[in-house]
Amino acid sequence: MTDTTNAAGLEINRLSRSELVPMPWTDLDHDEINLADFHTWGRHDIHGILAKRREERPIAIDEHQATGRPFWSVTRWDHVAAISADHQRFTSTMGVSAVGDPGEPNVVADTMIVQDPPEHTLTRKLVNKGFTPKQVRALAPAVERRVLAIVDRLRAEPVGPDGKAHVEFVAAVAQELPAAVICDMMGIPEEDQQRMVDLTNRMLSPHEYGVDRHSIEEIKAETDAYGLALAEERLRNPTDDLTSMLVTG
Repeated sequence: MTDTTNAAGLEINRLSRSELVPMPWTDLDHDEINLADFHTWGRHDIHGILAKRREERPIAIDEHQATGRPFWSVTRWDHVAAISADHQRFTSTMGVSAVGDPGEPNVVADTMIVQDPPEHTLTRKLVNKGFTPKQVRALAPAVERRVLAIVDRLRAEPVGPDGKAHVEFVAAVAQELPAAVICDMMGIPEEDQQRMVDLTNRMLSPHEYGVDRHSIEEIKAETDAYGLALAEERLRNPTDDLTSMLVTG
């Protein structure tokens, strides 16, 4: 707290930010903290847990409870930034998750998210062509139509006994809107979009959908075949979508 004097000569006590905003806090010990435990992220003191880690143990080993696989948890920004920029000692090519079974197919293999420079740099330059200010502005009308359609559908939902309409927000809004916009950007026809979204969800969240390893491989083969066919079509008949930009360079 600091003392200041205003124009009228009256003393004013100013509270510092730390006095106004309570610091995150947790009563857990380090051996009770496991960032791989999904329940950790639903705790009321999650911000205190992260603050404790950053302050006292910014680089730690956690263990996924289902698989027993250990992994490094890095929680401070400067460490994350340094690791992200050090492609000589760290790599993205080993995968992006310590949660899955090591024997499961790698559904993101050969994609930008598991590439290191210079491959990642080249792919990013190609993808960035679809996210220029001009391209993003061009998406606005289609995105607005999607949003209005979702809102109209939500408003048409039947009202329950409590006088309210109930919807699954994730499926009806949070998942549908970005998925539809991505499909539009890639140039996936409207009639194929729901199938592609369903396949992608099942491939990326197999445990949630009860998908076994064999089914994952079948789904990946189907999505790969669809993507290849779309790419070949755009090579023959390029448009202004992202797929055309990727295949034509």
